[in-house]
Amino acid sequence: MGSNLGDRESFLKIAIERIAAAIAPVLQRSSVYETQSWGKTGEPDYLNQVIWLSTDLSAREVLQKILAIEEDLGRHREEKWGSRTIDIDILFYGAEIINEPGLQVPHPDLHKRRFTLAPLAEMAPYLVHPVLKKNILTLETELIDDLHVKRYIYNEDHNELMLQNSIPQDLDLSILEEIADGSNEFLVESIDMFLHQTPELLKTIANGLAAEDWTIVAQASHKLKPNLGFFGMLISQGMMQEVELMAKAGAPAPDVLNAKFVDVQAIIEDNLHSLVRIKAEKEAEL
Repeated sequence: MGSNLGDRESFLKIAIERIAAAIAPVLQRSSVYETQSWGKTGEPDYLNQVIWLSTDLSAREVLQKILAIEEDLGRHREEKWGSRTIDIDILFYGAEIINEPGLQVPHPDLHKRRFTLAPLAEMAPYLVHPVLKKNILTLETELIDDLHVKRYIYNEDHNELMLQNSIPQDLDLSILEEIADGSNEFLVESIDMFLHQTPELLKTIANGLAAEDWTIVAQASHKLKPNLGFFGMLISQGMMQEVELMAKAGAPAPDVLNAKFVDVQAIIEDNLHSLVRIKAEKEAEL
C-alpha cells in the first residue's frame, strides 16, 4: 500500500481496516517506509507498507475489492505513477503466477522497487519469487533502485509514527583493497562471494532461532564473524559475537537473542546494498 496525498498515515490505517473487513484479517504488517516517488519525479514523498493476509477469495475477487476500497478513499487514476491518496497492489498470491487482463501476479515491478522490497524483506526475507526463483533478500541485495527509503516505527507513548534512529554503518574495505593491491577482479570476486554466502548464513541463524536450536545459531554466527571482519564490519562483527556467546550459553533469554540478531541483520543487509553498488563500480572499471 502507498499514499502520498493528504494524511498519508491515516489513509494507510483506514485501508488496513477496510481490507480486514472486506477481505480477511491482517496476519502481519511491516513497518511504514517513506520514499521519494518512483517513476515520476517532483511528486510528494510516499508512505508505504506491506501487509499479509490469508483468504479463500480468488486473486480476481481480491483485486475487485481493493479497487473498490481505493475508489472509496478518493483514488483517481488520471495518470501513470501520479500522486494518490491510496494505492493498493497485490504483490503475491501464494506461489501462483497469474497473467490476465488487468491482473498480473506476482506484481511485475515489485523486484525493481526498494519501497516494496524493503518492507517485504522485513516480513519475509526468504520468500521465493515464483517467477524469478530468488528470495526477497536476494532481490533486495541486487536492486539498483537508488531512491532513499526511511523506516518509521510506531511510538506508543506519543501515539504516532517516528523515524527510526539510524543504525551506525561500518563498512570498510581498506583491508580487502590492501590485499587486492589494485586488482579490481579480486575485489569483485571477493565481494561476490560475500554477497552469496552472507544471506545463507543469516537464513541459517534465523531458522535456528525459530527452532530454538542454539547450536545451529552459535555455529552459523561463528562462521559469519570472520567474513564481517574481513569487510571491515567491526560493529556487526561485535554484535554477531554477542549472538554467538548468547547461543552458546543456551540462550537464557531467547527474545533478547532474537532482538540482537534482528539488529545486526539490519546493519548487515544495509551493508550488502552498499557492496552491490561497489561491486558494480569495480566491474565497470575492469
